Amino acid sequence: MLSIVNIPFETTSLPSNILLLIINCQATSAQVLNTLYLSLINMSYRQPVYTSAACAPLPQFSQAVKYNGMVYCSGAIGIDPKTDDLVPGTVTDRARMALQNLKAVLEAAGSSLDRVVKANIFLADMKDFGDVNIAWDEFFPEDPKPCRTCVAVHQLPLGTDVEIEMIASYE
Repeated sequence: MLSIVNIPFETTSLPSNILLLIINCQATSAQVLNTLYLSLINMSYRQPVYTSAACAPLPQFSQAVKYNGMVYCSGAIGIDPKTDDLVPGTVTDRARMALQNLKAVLEAAGSSLDRVVKANIFLADMKDFGDVNIAWDEFFPEDPKPCRTCVAVHQLPLGTDVEIEMIASYE
């Protein structure tokens, strides 16, 4: 069975017409179109992501935003969500906590670390690069690893020495 359906989307931010090609579908046309319509609508709007399993964001931003099949995570620092304090110890400890926070946010968004495609790491001192890689390798032990950028910056929030942001896909 081959159906070509033209769906008007005047009330959305999607293009005015979308052409769908449905081949050998067992569902009714209405079921298929309703599912596709809802999927397209959900993909076309920014959806904030919040979880108590990661450190709380400031009121000016979301922990992450889902948009068009991707999850854009705000920068995470090594704050323990149970105490709201920076993790004491080394930069490796704080990087590990930041990565754990990001893992929790990604999971709340319906994604995971194995779906990360890009990460940016900000360091207060580039001499910490190797120490941060120790924590990174614990969370990303296998190939393919995400694309990554690491830069040194003048200052980071709350006096921390590492901040990490990520972009991942989701289903």
